[in-house]
Amino acid sequence: MEHRRCKPFLSIWVVPFALLAGAALLWGSSVLPGPVEGGPAPAARPAAFPWGWRRECVECPPAGGGDDRSLALDGQGRPHVVYGGDRLYHAWYDGSAWQRETVDPTPGSGAYAQVALDAAGRPHVLYRRDDTLLYAHDDGASWRLAVVDRVPGSLPLPSFALDAAGVPSLSYVAAGRLYYARLSGGDWVTQTIPAGPLIPANTLAFDPAGRPHVSYGDPTGGNHHAWHDGARWYTETVALSNFSGLPSALAVGPTGRLHLVYGAIEEPLYAYSDGAGWYTETIGLPYLQPWYLSLALDAAGRPHLAVGGWNYDGAGVLFYAWRDESGWHGEQVDYTQGHIALALDGAGLPYIRYNGYSDDPAWDAALQVAHRDGQAWQLETLERLGDVGRIPVLALDGAGRPHIFYHTGRPGLSYPLKYAWFDGTGWRREVVEAWIRSYAGDLALDAAGEPHVVYTDYYLSRVNYAHREGGAWQREALPVGEAWMGSPVLALDAAGRPHVAVGSAGADAGTWYLYKDDTGWHSALVDPDGYGGGALALDALGRPHLVYAHGWEEMRYAWWDGEWFSETVTPLTATTACDLALDGAGQPRLACGGETTLDYLWRDGAGWHGEAVDGAGYPVAASLALDAAGRPHIAYYDGGRQEVRCAAFDGTAWLTATVDRVGDTWGATSLALDAAGRPHIAYYDQSWGDLKYAAAFPQGPGRAFLPLVPRR
Repeated sequence: MEHRRCKPFLSIWVVPFALLAGAALLWGSSVLPGPVEGGPAPAARPAAFPWGWRRECVECPPAGGGDDRSLALDGQGRPHVVYGGDRLYHAWYDGSAWQRETVDPTPGSGAYAQVALDAAGRPHVLYRRDDTLLYAHDDGASWRLAVVDRVPGSLPLPSFALDAAGVPSLSYVAAGRLYYARLSGGDWVTQTIPAGPLIPANTLAFDPAGRPHVSYGDPTGGNHHAWHDGARWYTETVALSNFSGLPSALAVGPTGRLHLVYGAIEEPLYAYSDGAGWYTETIGLPYLQPWYLSLALDAAGRPHLAVGGWNYDGAGVLFYAWRDESGWHGEQVDYTQGHIALALDGAGLPYIRYNGYSDDPAWDAALQVAHRDGQAWQLETLERLGDVGRIPVLALDGAGRPHIFYHTGRPGLSYPLKYAWFDGTGWRREVVEAWIRSYAGDLALDAAGEPHVVYTDYYLSRVNYAHREGGAWQREALPVGEAWMGSPVLALDAAGRPHVAVGSAGADAGTWYLYKDDTGWHSALVDPDGYGGGALALDALGRPHLVYAHGWEEMRYAWWDGEWFSETVTPLTATTACDLALDGAGQPRLACGGETTLDYLWRDGAGWHGEAVDGAGYPVAASLALDAAGRPHIAYYDGGRQEVRCAAFDGTAWLTATVDRVGDTWGATSLALDAAGRPHIAYYDQSWGDLKYAAAFPQGPGRAFLPLVPRR
């Protein structure tokens, strides 16, 4: 089954959509073509988009976001952890096993999650969802959720704690101001702390008299301390050596002494105040760029520190340090990807919650808890984490079942590349290559339904081709130069042989075409000024056709007819991302996402023609496919609306509709049509950090579809 795509759960929802259609703006003299050149004159468009959408998660691991106070220990020394970013989760150890629950299932919940336990051991949680700060607490029967503050256009950063009376309080920076809020009589009472220019990071602590203290930084690298004496707020500038503006953490000891750890460029530093002044000490850890800090005090008021950052080798490392009468001591606990929180049990022994590296190559991260038992560190994995599907590629097999090749984690960093397919009863997944620094490339299925993929290996500056045979992946590097740029593209000919287009910025700069036959790989330079592989399609005779960026000013179309020919795609006037399909006559059709419009272009005997399909938002990541009648269908991400959308030409007009709202992803979409011409789309959902799949179904008049509540 042919597929097209753009460059750059088990839960099912069935939903209706408001259907949109707008007038198309023709650029050329021809009307939109049918299967061959020409087509009918425009007519009145139908009132409704012809399909509804069934959406489901292909891979939906939880996100692991959490702040330096995302860990707390109860009276029995048992840990509670809150985390999220896609939803808000709470995990706790009950004495025999870890238990987990979803506190807030709303998409995008759980960022900067922090937890504190009251005298009864019940958790109180502060977290963020977009521009809104929320508070959740367990009253013994259920979770209660409430809005603390909403600051439109801002992303408030909080620091949360319970005062000596167990009253929830927080400090936060929003819209350039520093606030202190306290729950009183069921309402949040907010005060503005007088402060100058701010950086977002701040930290809150209470002294033995219950008075709040807040540490915060300014854009020049200065650090400040604010406190309330029961009548008003006071502030002072804290002279810290080598303060870099990196994160800091504040705690107040049993005698009222203030303790502060903060990030310098090459190490964390410690400062304390005795009431007369501030003093700074070097902790003495190995070279470390500290990006995550968490501070706790033991019963004697001695500081303990967990710090995560990058060492000389660029590895993320987790250190634990503590101070006693002889000075500072420290040791490495593990490797980490961040989100660190420290708590001490009644014996002063440390627990650290952090995001580590998964020991399972199918996952890119793991939520872990480390506990020092007095002799050694005990490491435990609570949950596999991930942020998957940013650059998916979809293909359908002969039975119409979806197959998806995708990247896990952030593109360009070392995470697994994975392949998922629906076997008729559920989704199955496997790793194509583990721990590779890559963008996902392209996918095609052979006649037996076996996958073939190409992808970049940026660490080794090469492009790999892999195919699954006998249940195992066979991999090889393409025999071409180094420093390959962009995502390579792949097509299989009728004999199942691979054809690849890719771009290089190295010594062999340009857009290249490669194919493999019984004698091996062959390559040809298509355009020395080409950038990236662009999009590739094979015509009925197996001849390659390409569309790619030429320099920085234009898109070009190239084809092989005994030799390579190329021409500028007009009326496009600037480089943009385009996808390519060939109609029944072997003529190119393009879908291009630009800064203002989603454009559709076609070429016939008179030249190039085009029209704007959708221009209300910021459409990018277009993916194109033609149905059996040659009519175009386009899936795309609209940055203005923050939606995955689908456009279809019904023979007379374009119809467009929302497939899903996915947040500010700037991710790719991938479209394929089944034998009935129905669209299927793979895409990344930023709101949940998940890989999703949507399949169209007929939607006739008088039919109503209600959404189902998704479950993990």
